[in-house]
Amino acid sequence: TVHSVNGTWSYTDSSLANGDIPSYTARVADAAGNQSAAGTAYTVTIATTAPGTAAAVTGVADNAGIITGSVASGGT
Repeated sequence: TVHSVNGTWSYTDSSLANGDIPSYTARVADAAGNQSAAGTAYTVTIATTAPGTAAAVTGVADNAGIITGSVASGGT
């Protein structure tokens, strides 16, 4: 685990393969090595194979702000 002074952290699991479903938990430790109970497990599914069909966007709608409605091709 790598952590920084601003409270963010990261973990790299280099042993994963397509179809794996690993489960991760986190603990907090103080400077003396005392650890908290494990947090709720977070599970991810590893998919390295692209889907057989490409997505097709057929329309975009803006439903937020003052101006709403369909967005024209190339519109902003």
